[in-house]
Amino acid sequence: MSALKKTGSVFVLSLIKDFGKEIRKLLPVDIEMKTIIPVGMEPLIQFMDPQKPEPPFAVTRDFHKREYRILSELTIGIFGAGNLGSTVAKFLKQRGATVLGLVRSTPKTGKSDFDKLVIDFSEILPDCDYICNLLPSTPHTKGLLNGEVLKMCQKKPFFINVGRGDVISEEDLIHALNQGWILGGTLDVFIEEPLPTSSPLWNRPEIIITPHVGSLSKAEGVAKFFFENYQRFMTGKELMCKFSWTRRY
Repeated sequence: MSALKKTGSVFVLSLIKDFGKEIRKLLPVDIEMKTIIPVGMEPLIQFMDPQKPEPPFAVTRDFHKREYRILSELTIGIFGAGNLGSTVAKFLKQRGATVLGLVRSTPKTGKSDFDKLVIDFSEILPDCDYICNLLPSTPHTKGLLNGEVLKMCQKKPFFINVGRGDVISEEDLIHALNQGWILGGTLDVFIEEPLPTSSPLWNRPEIIITPHVGSLSKAEGVAKFFFENYQRFMTGKELMCKFSWTRRY
């Protein structure tokens, strides 16, 4: 191997090691760091040191043996078929996923963004690999997933909540995890925000917690939306995203 190539390899490896050290500095001391090195990098590490001493990060050798599912293999249930739900459904369908939607009442005209719309959990939960809550907080939706509702899940789906936190109580969510009804969850919303440090959810490895940032708006986008709605109002056209005091959303 040429001296130039070897020098380049030394430089790349030093960057990898320095990166690992810097990441370690950013993490709390009680968190175990497990960084996956792509399979293609292992020959470089073997070339540089045949003994392969313990690197500053963990090397996962069976990376290529892991099984992954692609969207076209998944059935995803979306609770709520409004603007948000339809946008998510359209994104997923374009990538081959089967998308089911939960609604309060079946619309007279079918929504093309969904493969199927249903009004009962028994028609959606047994088939889902992922379930995503996008429902607003209303008297009808509070505690909608409480009790043994998630027991109907047969494929141990992953639960994503970017709607409102009160769709399920913390106790019932933890119970569903303990019973194996759901595999895990990404939670962006909670009944109490920020989530108290005393919450047992912080200690669940199968739960990913985010601080209500599922949808962030920029000032430019808000101004553009307001201006377009103002023009609609002034010309007597129907406004976008009208709030219903009866439905509470």
